[in-house]
Amino acid sequence: MINEPFLLKNPHHCFALIDDILQARGNSTENEAALLEILQHSKIQYGFEIMALLQIPVAILVITVLLRKRKGSSSETYEIDESGGLTVHHVPSEGVIDDHNAASTRQVALVTICAIVLCFMYDGLQGAYGGYIYSYARKMVSGLTATEGAYLTSCFWGTFAVGRLVSIGVATKLSPAFMIMFNIVGCGMAALLMLIWQHSRLVVYAGTCLFGLSLSSIYPTTISLAETYIDVSSVITSLIVVGAAAGEMVQPVVVGHEFESVGPVMFQINVILVVLISIIVVFVLFVVGASIKNQAGLFRLFRCCMGSGSDPGEDTGLMSQHVTYYSRMPHEVSSSELHFNPNGKGS
Repeated sequence: MINEPFLLKNPHHCFALIDDILQARGNSTENEAALLEILQHSKIQYGFEIMALLQIPVAILVITVLLRKRKGSSSETYEIDESGGLTVHHVPSEGVIDDHNAASTRQVALVTICAIVLCFMYDGLQGAYGGYIYSYARKMVSGLTATEGAYLTSCFWGTFAVGRLVSIGVATKLSPAFMIMFNIVGCGMAALLMLIWQHSRLVVYAGTCLFGLSLSSIYPTTISLAETYIDVSSVITSLIVVGAAAGEMVQPVVVGHEFESVGPVMFQINVILVVLISIIVVFVLFVVGASIKNQAGLFRLFRCCMGSGSDPGEDTGLMSQHVTYYSRMPHEVSSSELHFNPNGKGS
């Protein structure tokens, strides 16, 4: 919407500029003149400059909130002495003990790298699939019209949005480990079906819908899975976001190169390769997470992945705050105390 006012109003003028470049392809001087004419008539850069300026207040607001939080954040502990007085102690936020203090630096780094790799691959697939499913369907499915190809792209983004909405409720019932494995298997099944029945219109539509639903919640589930093992700080979150953004830049380029050099079939083969690599990455993430939780053996690893019950004596976090200070009540018999005698009557 921001760029729309800066687009060329007359489409015939735009086509004329393109024709000038195509006709003057062999003459570098005429090519340069045509490009300069396009730059003079185009105002599209103003739209991107406006979008960049809109990000500045958001960045300033985020930095301000972080600085205030770091400057004024503190926790209070209360101590009750024997005389009945109440003493308040202010403890800096750095001294607060979290639930992930058992993870070493190497374990935190491994979990972070696994999360970055997963977001890199699947956020990249999101952009690549949405950008090339139209071209793939037009070349592989005979008789598919341009309108049907556009509907196919809409099916992908529509199921992607619905899947991300539904995953909010599903995440309250299932563990992140189970959800991410289910999503990865769903993406692999969708790509495999479309690879086997390449020329089936029904399979392409069904596979696209299944792929959109399965892909939708991988990114937030990956962050949620990492949070079950380590304390995901702002730095780790930034690294994951940068990795996801890098995937959105790299994957479409790789898929486009394979699409042109090898053929449309590489579009689905690339998805299957990403699924196989991600299964290995998720397994490594599960193993590191099990070592953080001091669990050993395949059975306990399975329990960790499925989010089942905890071991006896394991701190579940439901009673994470313990009483540190208390005052002893004076051992005196009050007037309202009841005495029990063998005859069953109170005195």
